[in-house]
Amino acid sequence: MNKILLIVLSVVAIAAVGLGVLWFVTNQEKNRLNAELSSTKTEYAAYKEKTTKDIKALEDAKAELEDIKSTLSKKVKELEVKISDVESKARAAVAAELDKLNDSLNAAENKAKQAEQALDAAKKEADAQKKLVAERDKAIAAKDKEIAGLNATVQEWQAKEKAAADLAERYKNRLLENKIALEPDKQFFGHVLVVNKEQEFLILDLGTNDLLPVGTKLKVIRDNHLIGTVEVKKLLPEQGKLSVAVVESLIDPANPVRENDQVKN
Repeated sequence: MNKILLIVLSVVAIAAVGLGVLWFVTNQEKNRLNAELSSTKTEYAAYKEKTTKDIKALEDAKAELEDIKSTLSKKVKELEVKISDVESKARAAVAAELDKLNDSLNAAENKAKQAEQALDAAKKEADAQKKLVAERDKAIAAKDKEIAGLNATVQEWQAKEKAAADLAERYKNRLLENKIALEPDKQFFGHVLVVNKEQEFLILDLGTNDLLPVGTKLKVIRDNHLIGTVEVKKLLPEQGKLSVAVVESLIDPANPVRENDQVKN
């Protein structure tokens, strides 16, 4: 009986020790878990606070982003309006410039047409002038030929001039010696046909048909002004209406006798 009690007490004692050890271990584990839980709560509270701050910062950033987006949207709309306005003005400016360019192009085309017409007119005028020059050259050649013939006639008659002058002088002296009445002065009126500057003689449209005496002195008139005087030196009987004269005097040496000047006594 005592053994059984002893065994029971031993078992109870062992059980009590085991329970005590188990309680101690369990209590230690509980304290450890409580400590871990407290630490975890602290970390969670810090994490929650940090997360809350981060969420608030994110919300603030989101609100700021929304403001920025709204501002950007307004700016974009303003820029679109400005761009549209600029494009409209640019189109208007380009259209105006194109109109100016078209006007300038049309004006240039008109000027080109006018220049072409003027060129055609100038060509026609040049052709007409060439034709006129050719006709004048032909007339001058004929005139030169005529003058050459007159020069030949003048040279032919130059040899007879002195004899004719001497004969006229002798005839005049004879009339005076015999007291024969001289014919009253005859009136002559004509023109200068040719002025030969090289050989210094004139061709008048007065001659034997006009009974023009050699040695007759005639006045040269132009526009009712006296230019000077000329002296008839030779008649050209084969021409009938032509004579050779030389300039005797000039009122103004700078204003010589010209073709078509009038001559009269």
